[in-house]
Amino acid sequence: MIPTILCRRFGRTKRGQALVEAAVVLPILLFMALLTFDVGRAIFSHIALTEATQEGSLYAAHVYGDPDSPDTIATRQAKIQTRVSTSTTNESVANATVTVFPCSPTELVVRSEYELPVISPFARLVFGPTIGVAVEVTATNLKGECP
Repeated sequence: MIPTILCRRFGRTKRGQALVEAAVVLPILLFMALLTFDVGRAIFSHIALTEATQEGSLYAAHVYGDPDSPDTIATRQAKIQTRVSTSTTNESVANATVTVFPCSPTELVVRSEYELPVISPFARLVFGPTIGVAVEVTATNLKGECP
């Protein structure tokens, strides 16, 4: 009779053990899944912002140093900003801050920055309310002159 009683007692504790293990592991898995979701969004935004900034720098290489253009520097920078923001439908590109640094005779720099809002509460613990995404592309000034 004693072995039967011991078997019943150990059988009950194993069922409770699985419940405790699930209760311990589930929050960790949930934390990692939601964190992965926001990191994936940041990577996707970085790729879209990189492609848009490359598009803007290519446009800037042709337009920014053009001595025949009647546009002012502010108008040229606004055109580059528009070129970057309309190159895709991604929110990080459409709302990005684009800066064109003063060019040298050989190159100019286009920098795009965006603060991606964090969605999951677990990722806010790690990153804060936003994830900063920034891209800087250096292009050759094809016109060879600076306004």
